[in-house]
Amino acid sequence: MTGTNTTYEHFIYGPTEQALARVADELTAAGYLVLDPPDFDSWRADRDPGIGWGLTAYGSLDKAFADAGRDDIEAACTKHGARYDGGGCFIAPPNPRD
Repeated sequence: MTGTNTTYEHFIYGPTEQALARVADELTAAGYLVLDPPDFDSWRADRDPGIGWGLTAYGSLDKAFADAGRDDIEAACTKHGARYDGGGCFIAPPNPRD
């Protein structure tokens, strides 16, 4: 799907706003688009204590499905105590970083 306007949405959860802000900084530096700061999700926090903060990062579909394409996300999550929870794709304007 190279050259399409298909974006992959990555869902990341962590224990604190600061941890996810650091993940967001690393992913932005790696070329992902992070539009919003981390947000607290009380529903998730009630069901999964210690993982109440959420972050969404956007990147290309091609990279998401390439060999080792998500290694940068998983490394940032591991480094800052966050958890990568997968994602999904949709048709959207192209990521200006792609």
